[in-house]
Amino acid sequence: MENFIEVHTISDLGDNGMSLGLYCLSCQRWKEIIPNEWLSSGKPNFDYVDQKFKCEDCGKPPEKQVRWKPIKEQVRFRGLSPTEAKMRSK
Repeated sequence: MENFIEVHTISDLGDNGMSLGLYCLSCQRWKEIIPNEWLSSGKPNFDYVDQKFKCEDCGKPPEKQVRWKPIKEQVRFRGLSPTEAKMRSK
């Protein structure tokens, strides 16, 4: 039987070592929410799925991307996408 996790809130993301990427298609700009930093700065723990974020520059809603780990903690080979790196390691 497979084990599933439910990730709905900012603290759920943090409890599972994840982060939330926000991408504005209009500005082509990324922002990343690191749960522990977010919560320790006094910001609220809420259901990020229903949350209506908006771009700090243009005010339009960004796309959301749940990341298995914050970008700064991910290891990448120079010049290779994660898929290419995985294929080369086999």
